[in-house]
Amino acid sequence: MQFPVSDEANTIAIVCSHILEQGAPILYVSHDVDDGIWQFLCGKKHSGNDARFVSLSSIYSLDSSVLNLADMPCGYYAVRKNLQSDWEIRKAENFEKTEIDEEDSGEDEETFAGFALLSDTCWNKNKLIEDLEEKWGMMVEEMGNENDTLVFAVNDLIAYVNFVPYPIPGHEAEENASNNFLWPQAVEAAKAHKAHIVVAVMGSDDVFEQGKLYVKLLAACCRQENILGIYTDGVVFEPDSYENFSEAMKNDELPVLNWIWFGVRKSKSGFCCYTYGMQAFGKDEMEIIDVDANPAELREFLINLASYVLENDVVLDDGQIVGFSANDKHKVTRSKGVSLPGITIKIDY
Repeated sequence: MQFPVSDEANTIAIVCSHILEQGAPILYVSHDVDDGIWQFLCGKKHSGNDARFVSLSSIYSLDSSVLNLADMPCGYYAVRKNLQSDWEIRKAENFEKTEIDEEDSGEDEETFAGFALLSDTCWNKNKLIEDLEEKWGMMVEEMGNENDTLVFAVNDLIAYVNFVPYPIPGHEAEENASNNFLWPQAVEAAKAHKAHIVVAVMGSDDVFEQGKLYVKLLAACCRQENILGIYTDGVVFEPDSYENFSEAMKNDELPVLNWIWFGVRKSKSGFCCYTYGMQAFGKDEMEIIDVDANPAELREFLINLASYVLENDVVLDDGQIVGFSANDKHKVTRSKGVSLPGITIKIDY
């Protein structure tokens, strides 16, 4: 399915538990002005305990009528009386608030979110807590005590883990699994999943700390006995590989291979290589376009460059020259993306 909305299909949205777990209709939709997050609610009053995280394409699969709101700008909301009624779009001011309270839910400007794909409809919450302590020395003090949800604080961050006893709707995971050229069984594994765990991290202005906690949570999910794959960054990772990549943090290195997917595709003139995930850190995605070169070398070069940009908070400007030695010079061009939407950085190679 081609997702017919300008936002990415795997963009995380908030949906209330009444819709997701009880089949209630979507009667209220907001597009938050402060963080751009979409909320899909049943119209009743809610607390933070009612919040669930899903992808936008999952919402579209539940109720395709929300497509009529695709162009609703931030700072507006839409309501309707029932499924047969038309949506009424209004500016978000001086109205009776039905949104999930952001203070209760821990919502902030940045949210990392992804999914652990499971082979059957169960999870081991206690094992996840044990694995977080064993692997990362993380002492979990749970907020609440729900069987299918784990919420806890780490300094000024909120970790949210939610078990969902059915597959991600709309074949979203399978379609994105095809992007992983390093794991031939990725699509097969994604097709086999019967349930999933949603992992999200919210709060804090330190996007690196937020991202590190996110990786730690997903790496611990890799130890679930029924784990099939990790769906994040527009791709499905093989669980052992994802967990192994996370070991970089134990050496005080950034988990770049967990945060960023480095894709390679064949073109008419050679190969293209691109990043997916740099925008989460306030950086442009990067591309190498139509190069007759070893694809593994292209990918390694882009990994090194992305790592340098993140570690040193570098901003690449149009016309700039980059390289890793005096004889290694590559021109930077900032323009409309080729492999990716929006504006990207092109690196001559």
